[in-house]
Amino acid sequence: MTNNPRASDVLIQSQVFREHVAQAEKYAADHDLDPWAATIVWVCLGHGVLLARRFAMRRSNFRRSRAWACYQNLVQVGIFSEEPDGIIWEPVEPWLSDSMLWFDDLCRIATGAAVPTGFPRNES
Repeated sequence: MTNNPRASDVLIQSQVFREHVAQAEKYAADHDLDPWAATIVWVCLGHGVLLARRFAMRRSNFRRSRAWACYQNLVQVGIFSEEPDGIIWEPVEPWLSDSMLWFDDLCRIATGAAVPTGFPRNES
């Protein structure tokens, strides 16, 4: 995804995107996770960090929104990268063998929880 707000907004307003967000919300509800955290992580994994950023920025008073806080938490701890657009990932246990544990931990980190020891991220 490019950092083109107009193209990003068209995608964010699409039915496919809304269905993608609904999947994240359902997963969050089923697994006792914060819905904004799950949605931001889900959007990033499906569409890229920059689209997750744009999605968070579209909230009213976005700098005070839960979506923006979740997004910023993941950037600040070195998991989301805006340049280049991507998510930091290295195949390490236990997350290598349990991708949903990895997703759930991403959601918890997005809410401000501590990063688990050994969790893949850019620590520079």
